[in-house]
Amino acid sequence: MSSSIHILILDDEVIAGLGLQSVIRKMGFDRVHIAGSYEKAVEISRTHQINVAIVDINLNQQKNGIDFVDETGPFDKTIFLSGYHRSLYEKELKKCFI
Repeated sequence: MSSSIHILILDDEVIAGLGLQSVIRKMGFDRVHIAGSYEKAVEISRTHQINVAIVDINLNQQKNGIDFVDETGPFDKTIFLSGYHRSLYEKELKKCFI
């Protein structure tokens, strides 16, 4: 059942992405794609039907994780991650759900 679900992890912190991938694979999901940049995430989303996107908001790039979801989503489920206070991104996040 879980093998048909494609999960995308978008995080510019390689160790964090690999850690998430490991945990998710241990849960039985084997189609877990990692992107370390906005551009790689777009490429993956064009070649795979992504069901679940786990997205770091701050990618330290011109485009961020919110831009990625806004421009390539919607996905069945989206989980946003950030080490920053939500008030920094709250207005921008709302555009993903309108």
